Amino acid sequence: MKKKFLLILAAVLLLSAPTLPALAAKKPGDVWTVDIPFKSDRPLSLIVAEYDISDGLSFENAYGTTRMIVLEKNSLNFLAASVGSVTEGSVMLELKIKDNATKIETVDITKIQGVWEDDVVTIGLPLVRVVIVDLPVSGEAPEAEIIPEPTVYPNNTMCIMGPRLRDLAPESTDKWYMVTPVDLSQEGEQTFPLVASNIYRVGTATVAVKEEQLTVTYKTLKGVTVHSEYLAIYPDLEAAIAQNAADLGGVSLKPGEPISIADTLGGDTSVLLLMCNRVTYDTDVDGLSVFRPGANDVKDTLEQMEQMIK
Repeated sequence: MKKKFLLILAAVLLLSAPTLPALAAKKPGDVWTVDIPFKSDRPLSLIVAEYDISDGLSFENAYGTTRMIVLEKNSLNFLAASVGSVTEGSVMLELKIKDNATKIETVDITKIQGVWEDDVVTIGLPLVRVVIVDLPVSGEAPEAEIIPEPTVYPNNTMCIMGPRLRDLAPESTDKWYMVTPVDLSQEGEQTFPLVASNIYRVGTATVAVKEEQLTVTYKTLKGVTVHSEYLAIYPDLEAAIAQNAADLGGVSLKPGEPISIADTLGGDTSVLLLMCNRVTYDTDVDGLSVFRPGANDVKDTLEQMEQMIK
């Protein structure tokens, strides 16, 4: 009965809900990214999301599109502390399509709430996200497809999202490289998009603080090849300019290795990250999306970052 209801629900969504995102077919093994939007009239200190994932999906990751310190993330709920005056954005779930998935799999978002001072407020409506799974059919020959050649971006730069150096200090460089301000005073995780070629989102970076150590890790989309890594940390913009950060001549730290905040960073808990990895990818990469700095949530995040830097 439940599966029959879901089939009917999917048909209704496809036919009568043009405002919802298109239900692009996924295959077993693919990662499906689910957008859970939220909006508040008042700045939030905490964001909470609760959801039910159907049996054909497995939880991979969760993060926020605005600046958040992730306190908890799993297959049932998401909890994060906001950084700055966050009023709107999205919680993003990354779910993998299992091999035993059925034709229709769902995520039932049951609750999206925020905390403002001592008040708990609803900041999003309950909703159901549906994915259509492209299951292999035994005995059927695949149809021939005419696929356009993808655009290849060889040996391009990939940075963690943040304000561009040439916008912050135009007299110092004309390069688009981005610097990311982070607050290391609280334990937890912060997740940021990875931007390649100043055009596309190609993955996510995670900044984790635990036991007075900083660890920067990243995960690119499948199909993005990383040729080299460069990660530098500066106490402020003035130091980055003085050390010619855009020339990438400083000491590179190793992503994934813990960095002592006391010893390596001199106890600074407000720093700038500069990641400039060299990558190759093409426009056929699954999950690739255009980086839009003018979009409301991205624009707000970049403005908050600029205030942190000043």
